[in-house]
Amino acid sequence: MDSSGGVIDFVEAAADGVIAQFSDDPAEDYVVVEEVEHGLLWLYSQPGWIQMATGGATGWLSGYLLSKVGGMAATAFVGGAVMLMVMSRRGYITFHWRKVQRDVKRTQRAVPSMYRQSSMWKDALTQIQTEIKRHRSLAAGFGIGFIGGFFL
Repeated sequence: MDSSGGVIDFVEAAADGVIAQFSDDPAEDYVVVEEVEHGLLWLYSQPGWIQMATGGATGWLSGYLLSKVGGMAATAFVGGAVMLMVMSRRGYITFHWRKVQRDVKRTQRAVPSMYRQSSMWKDALTQIQTEIKRHRSLAAGFGIGFIGGFFL
């Protein structure tokens, strides 16, 4: 078990939550987390070029999938907005704009205070920076692969 923190601790912490719930049996979930931990430890012990190649392959796949899913999501969002606009113009839907503006103002006041109260974002960014510094070649490969997969 790696007690130095980092990705291993994140994976272990995620096993307790919904993020890493793979089955109804907690013992099976722990086995999956152990396998992920074992794979990451093996990868971290490999030479830089293997880490770079692995990061590049996973980055390319992530970027490619994000570009496809993002395109479908954008199409659905724009299509839904156009459909709402047409239905509103034809009188099928009536918006109560005062209520919408009131809710938007209430949300604008609540969101900044949520981020100030929670240090979760700051802790997560610090964790990401630490991991990128510890595994530069893996992170560089992932970044280059992600850009390549996203734009190709």
